[in-house]
Amino acid sequence: MNPNDQPLYSEGTQLVEKMVKVNEQVSLRIFSFTPAKEAGKIPFVLIGGLATLIDSLGSILYELSSDFTVHYIETRDKASAQISGHVQYDIETMGIDIAFIIKILGLEKDNYAIMGYSMGATIVADCYRFLDSKPRYIFLLEPTPVFHYPSWSLFLIRWLGIPFSGGLKRFAKWYLSRYIINKKEDNEMAVISSRTLDEADPK
Repeated sequence: MNPNDQPLYSEGTQLVEKMVKVNEQVSLRIFSFTPAKEAGKIPFVLIGGLATLIDSLGSILYELSSDFTVHYIETRDKASAQISGHVQYDIETMGIDIAFIIKILGLEKDNYAIMGYSMGATIVADCYRFLDSKPRYIFLLEPTPVFHYPSWSLFLIRWLGIPFSGGLKRFAKWYLSRYIINKKEDNEMAVISSRTLDEADPK
């Protein structure tokens, strides 16, 4: 369940989960939600942020999937991605992934909408140039082009990241709640961030 204990989709909506191979090294997971009553409305493509869990966007998915077909694409930074060998994780490469999947989904020019949240919004903005079929609408929710890390944290991430990931996650949650997120004003974001760290793949 998401932080508000709200279901991801309304009653009657159909959910199909599948893996799509974008190249020889990478396969990505897609969730497709189809409403009980389709009224000829355009479909949506939804891209989450860095390490964002699908539950974190539960309220958006619930509202959209009541009336629209929604394709939620998990980018290659997610633990669900099937990765073989060394691959790139830059914005441009992930944008190429999204453009490929949109082509596979058969979405037609001017007949779909694409929405990105945080890093997902940055990917959407960058991938527009790679789209053979341009969307009718683009929604960018809190685009985040740069992620700031304390300089001293780079040593920890680089050398202690995987062996001590459990302890580092606990420290990161403490740091976020103490210095980044105001838990009194935005407890939901604190819960989302904590769950994201818990489920993130340290690799």
